[in-house]
Amino acid sequence: MCIIVITHNNASTLRKALDSLVNSELVDEIIIVDNNSVDDSQLIIRKFMAEYTFVKGLFLSRNVGFAAGVNIGFKACRSAEPYFALFNPDAIATRDWLKKLVEFMDENSDTGMVQSLLLSLVVSMIRLVASLIGLVTRLSSSFKVNYELLRRVKPYEVGYAKGGRF
Repeated sequence: MCIIVITHNNASTLRKALDSLVNSELVDEIIIVDNNSVDDSQLIIRKFMAEYTFVKGLFLSRNVGFAAGVNIGFKACRSAEPYFALFNPDAIATRDWLKKLVEFMDENSDTGMVQSLLLSLVVSMIRLVASLIGLVTRLSSSFKVNYELLRRVKPYEVGYAKGGRF
């Protein structure tokens, strides 16, 4: 499956994001569209391109924005059928994130789009509730993620798909 990453000056998070993607199941193509970054993003992309033949970098001469970047990335995908995925340069994938999304799509033909559970959003919401009831210092500084509990979260319908930035 083709994964499209749009980046602009994301050197501080890009390496970890790409490390997680190259180790994910079902990923056979990663297209990184760089919107004319001036930090080390392009260097990081080139290192991944040298190490992994399935990573392709597209280096734009100007920042065309997210939507146009997605269109450019999609045109470069060889394996975008029947699915492709967008991935933010500040996100970290679990090994099976894509497999679970594909399985859901295959089992639910009336679904047009799926989104992974965004852990950062979950943590932010817990911290917000904690702050509203006066527990923010204690809870937010010691909050631990129970991944086994998160694996039990069942799919649910949302009004729109949320990106990885908050």
